[in-house]
Amino acid sequence: MARIKKLDPLYVQSTLEFLGKACAGHPHLRVKIAIDCVAKGYATHEQVAEFVGLSTENWKQYYENFQEGNLDRIPKVLKTLVPARDLRFLAGFTDEQLHGLVRALDSSLQEQLGNLLWRAFSVWEYQVKQAEARR
Repeated sequence: MARIKKLDPLYVQSTLEFLGKACAGHPHLRVKIAIDCVAKGYATHEQVAEFVGLSTENWKQYYENFQEGNLDRIPKVLKTLVPARDLRFLAGFTDEQLHGLVRALDSSLQEQLGNLLWRAFSVWEYQVKQAEARR
């Protein structure tokens, strides 16, 4: 199959706009499409950077890291939470971004645990009051 050397930029833009609407609410799909478009030569870095909402420089850094594919850089906690088939997409992030993600995750998990404990004690307190009322 011959590789497409250059597509009409307006066609690429309208196609990416259509795909962007189809992917609304699913940013990971946008990234998968962007990677595929660049890898196959369907779109330029500049076109897909706009598609995913990044500067061209940030997109190129992500793409370079993704192409490198160093999964050893991904913190263990993220490896346990992300499906194995999607780990390669985390490889696109910088080390600083990955560690920021872990910090955000830790904070979120601590908050959720606090809410869970509060709910557990509330339910327990309610059950105790119900048992006392039946006596």
